[in-house]
Amino acid sequence: MTGGTIAIVGVPQRTDLALSAPAPNPFGSRTLLRFTLPRESEVTLDVLDVSGRRVKSLVLGEPRSAGTHLVEWDGRGDRGEREPPGMYFVRLVAGPERRVQRVVRIAP
Repeated sequence: MTGGTIAIVGVPQRTDLALSAPAPNPFGSRTLLRFTLPRESEVTLDVLDVSGRRVKSLVLGEPRSAGTHLVEWDGRGDRGEREPPGMYFVRLVAGPERRVQRVVRIAP
C-alpha cells in the first residue's frame, strides 16, 4: 500500500471497568476522578479513609451510560466539612465489579 491509512480489523475493544488514578494526586483543594464503564450500570463512587470509613459519597447507585465519566472531589466529607490531609481511597462499584484507587490530600 502506498500512503493513506490502514484499517485494523479484529482488534478487541477494552471491555473492562476502569478507574483511572485521580488527577492531580496528591491534591490540595480538588481532584478529578475518571472512570470508564463497558456498559450502562448502576454506579456507586465513594471516598474512604484509611480505616475504610466512608467520608464522601460522590455517586450513590445512579445509572450511568457506557463510556467515560468525570467526577470531582473537593476534599469535603458528606457533611460539608473539609477532610484532613492524608491518604484516602476512591472505590468504584458498578454491578458486581469494584475498582479502588489511592489518593492523597495535602493541605490546600
